[in-house]
Amino acid sequence: MDFLFILFFITTLVLTVYKLQLIKTTKKNLPPSPPGALPIIGHLRLVLSATKPFHRTLQALSSSSTQYADYMLLKLGVRNVVVLSSPHAVEECIHKNDVAFANRPHSIAFDYYSYNYTQISMTDYGPHWRNLRRFTTANIFSSTSLHASSDVRHDAVRCLLRDLYKSTNNIGAPQKIDLKSKFFELTFNSTMSMLTGDPIGDGLCHTKENNWFFDVLRGAKAPVLFLAPGDYLPIFNYFDVFKVKQSLAASSKNRDAYFEEIIERYRSNCLAKKKPKSILDVLFSLQQEHPEQYNHLIVKGIILAMFNGATQTTSP
Repeated sequence: MDFLFILFFITTLVLTVYKLQLIKTTKKNLPPSPPGALPIIGHLRLVLSATKPFHRTLQALSSSSTQYADYMLLKLGVRNVVVLSSPHAVEECIHKNDVAFANRPHSIAFDYYSYNYTQISMTDYGPHWRNLRRFTTANIFSSTSLHASSDVRHDAVRCLLRDLYKSTNNIGAPQKIDLKSKFFELTFNSTMSMLTGDPIGDGLCHTKENNWFFDVLRGAKAPVLFLAPGDYLPIFNYFDVFKVKQSLAASSKNRDAYFEEIIERYRSNCLAKKKPKSILDVLFSLQQEHPEQYNHLIVKGIILAMFNGATQTTSP
């Protein structure tokens, strides 16, 4: 009896979602969509069964007919995805209608990794996003800031070269070195030094603490780039079949604990040492002047954005 009730509930839920999707779709003037969409799952079958890399799969679908040359709609479960395949289409959406396309869709990963959607790359377009953009432009990417932190990058490169020399000179024979991992350590060290003002010591990120955080960053990367099954088919959110929420919660907890440790350690040591002005100095000053705009969650979100932006392209 319980099994029949559960089966009836699931069937009703699926049919309701499908009906709402049809109603939502009929009210919009959507781009053309390739054939093969199945009820509920849409084009997920075409995407998941493809053997090519994902971008080549999209290219093959868009070139299958002239009507998909510029715009193509893929129905991935409950989400509609528009694929742009020409410079004209990209200019139309990104340049002329950039505000309409500025926001990212909410996802399970962002629920755990965005600090309540206050992080700059995940927050909606508006006053908060503009405020964070002003901060990053003035304190991280401006010519003055880049010049002030040039010594940090020079020290990091010197440490990298010294580390490579020691690792090869001790053995004497030629050997393979994972440069991608070394570059990841290089960007991590540079970011940490810019954030806290601590000088880069001998060797690159060989401490247990830093190596542990590398795993946290690597774990934070995958769910941001690829949406979880529950983002396409919400029924997976209720049962967590693939343990996505469990994994995200554990990784998010570890990452947040590390950021808390960075902040607390800096606050306890900043008065005891004379350091160059760091990004945390600026953040704490702004927090005192504007406590609502730079609360604790937003500060941690800025730290997360710095590490993600610096290390994701070099992450092993």
